[in-house]
Amino acid sequence: MVIASRAALQADDTARAARWSAVAPAQLPVFGSPFIIDLYRRVVSEIRTQLGRDEASRLRSAGRTLNLSEAIAEIAEWADQTLTWGASVPSSS
Repeated sequence: MVIASRAALQADDTARAARWSAVAPAQLPVFGSPFIIDLYRRVVSEIRTQLGRDEASRLRSAGRTLNLSEAIAEIAEWADQTLTWGASVPSSS
């Protein structure tokens, strides 16, 4: 959920990022990894910065109503419609 939230932020879909980030803490033990916890904190901070605390809280509250199956289905549909698979990645050189 955290990685999907980050992808949504990268695609300028902050509302979806907020909803999906709210599902993440319920996904133990995966959520317990230090990398995911750090990424989660950065994602939530960016969401709050972009939306403001009140709107971020409202959307995250709505996200808490999603169960895991609903969240995965929503993410899969979004990814199919939004992400360009196989696109070339700029080189780091």
